[in-house]
Amino acid sequence: MEICFDTIQDQLAKHSDLAKIVDFNALSQKPGFKIEQCNNRIYIGQMMNGRKHGIGILKVVDSLKLYIGEWVADQKQGLGYEKFSNGAEYYGSYENNKQNGYGEYFWVNGEIYKGHWIDGKKSGYGEWLSQNSWYKGEWKNGFVEGRGVYQSEKGDIYTGDFITSMKHGMGEERFSNGDLFRGNFKNGKPDGYGEYFWKCGSFYQGFFLNGMRHGQGLWQSSTSSLCDKYDGAYQFDKKSGYGEFTWVNGTTYKGQFQDDVRQGYGEMYSKGILIYQGDWERDIKIEKLGVRLKFQQKQQTQNRIAQQSKHLNVVEIKELEEEFNGSDPESLLQEDKKIKIKKMEKFRLTTLNVDSRTKTHRISPMKRSLDLQKCQASTQNKKNRAKSQTLCKIQVIQQNKQRSTSFQNEVQKTNKQTTTHIKNSQPKQSRIQLEKLK
Repeated sequence: MEICFDTIQDQLAKHSDLAKIVDFNALSQKPGFKIEQCNNRIYIGQMMNGRKHGIGILKVVDSLKLYIGEWVADQKQGLGYEKFSNGAEYYGSYENNKQNGYGEYFWVNGEIYKGHWIDGKKSGYGEWLSQNSWYKGEWKNGFVEGRGVYQSEKGDIYTGDFITSMKHGMGEERFSNGDLFRGNFKNGKPDGYGEYFWKCGSFYQGFFLNGMRHGQGLWQSSTSSLCDKYDGAYQFDKKSGYGEFTWVNGTTYKGQFQDDVRQGYGEMYSKGILIYQGDWERDIKIEKLGVRLKFQQKQQTQNRIAQQSKHLNVVEIKELEEEFNGSDPESLLQEDKKIKIKKMEKFRLTTLNVDSRTKTHRISPMKRSLDLQKCQASTQNKKNRAKSQTLCKIQVIQQNKQRSTSFQNEVQKTNKQTTTHIKNSQPKQSRIQLEKLK
């Protein structure tokens, strides 16, 4: 009994509020005061109809269990202090023999909870404190659930939604290394759409799965305009699938990725100009001959079109149009034939003159052969030019034919209009003459 009283006195000295309620001298003089022992339990306090009722102390012998506080019909009700067999302590409000209302719970390892309780479980707003971590927010049925703020032992701070003591829902987590994540959580990890910002300045905007980048996303090395950029698919925190990667110097890759490297078909662009298209193997180009030949053929056709467009002389076309306006199409065709014949005769005469030249020791055979090659090249150019001129003339002839037909149609329309106008005007003139005679 002396040990029991000593422990009771120690607890009353710790809790001044409890000491105000429980005063041994005053308690012994209150109505219904009794001291009872049943098996290993000792009760000191008020009783009514054989039940603990009022202020009383219950101590379990050979155990740490102790309750000091208010009772109603043999149940803990009101303000009280309880020490459990595991050494944990609770000081707060009771109702129906359970913690209800505001209370403070102290664990043996130093953890503390200060907040609200419902039916012996932490529910409502509460604050949990440990040596290196803490939580402030909502609780439900003994678990962290709702909106709150949590700091881990590493120093990471999460602000957001919780379900069954896990990060779940929308939230924001600031890491101790300076990184930041803002987005959706599931079972304690980023899942769904989110945004991750690294301390170095790079960031990612896209989808996550089980804490890893997974799905469509955008990554940039910094927030400035001059930066590396990737916009494409991710699988388990690595670039996989179709994506577009742009470097700071303007070079762009559009194609397939696998495990963070270029893999499969892809195209490389330098400032908007295609420089390579083909397959890749572990970030290395595999040039196929067919693809390169197609690309070279396209370039050759474009060069040919450009060269052909140079032969079309605008001044010559205008001159042909002026000549055609003053002559008939048939005469132009005859003139064209005559010009061809003259050119062929000139070419034949020039070749004959070259062949009939006297051989001199000053001109070497090699130089003469080179001169002949030049003449042949000039004749080929003349032929090409003659062909282009004939094509231009034919086009001009067709255009003039269309013009002549349209002009004849207009003349016929004007003749019809004049005839109708004359017919309508004749009776009016005769009427005026008759009026003058009268």
